[in-house]
Amino acid sequence: MSLYHCADFCAEKLIQHTNTPSSHKPVFRYGIELTLSTLSSILSVLFLSLLFDAIVETVVFLTVYMSLRIWSEGYHAKTYARCFLSTNLTYLAVFAFSRMLPALESVWPSLILLFAANIVIFVRAPVRNEHHPLSEERYRRNRRIARTLLLIYDFVFVLLLIFQNKLIFIFSASEAAVAALMIIPKIKKWREKDV
Repeated sequence: MSLYHCADFCAEKLIQHTNTPSSHKPVFRYGIELTLSTLSSILSVLFLSLLFDAIVETVVFLTVYMSLRIWSEGYHAKTYARCFLSTNLTYLAVFAFSRMLPALESVWPSLILLFAANIVIFVRAPVRNEHHPLSEERYRRNRRIARTLLLIYDFVFVLLLIFQNKLIFIFSASEAAVAALMIIPKIKKWREKDV
């Protein structure tokens, strides 16, 4: 059963059991599709974390990455399957990169990475998307939330740094992934202009 059909079935059952007008079905279906897609990505990443024996690092990744992505926007895959693949590949890249950073035997690469990601997120969040337009009020609210989260995560990063916790590497790599996904739409626009 495809994601669409599963969401359609659930939306139909929800309408039947709540006496909601059938005109609301497309909204319910879309919400259920998003929920199922997000849950499948999270469960897949958690499964990978079991294989790598990196549950704590993965929880840090999911917390930082997903919360900042919600409010910062950026690259969106065109299908749920591509979104699932993109999330899993991003996790694998962040995980691999965070495992390479300690080999440099310095915290400076993590600090520089975090600083660069902070600049991108602070300046560009949320990225305006023509397919998901935001009202000016919502845009300002999302910007405020993204910046607040960034400050909270920076405070946590500093605490981890003080206590020499190795989670700083997954922390900085996760924020860098968010920043990279915020830049991708801009790069795509530049490439389209050149063609």
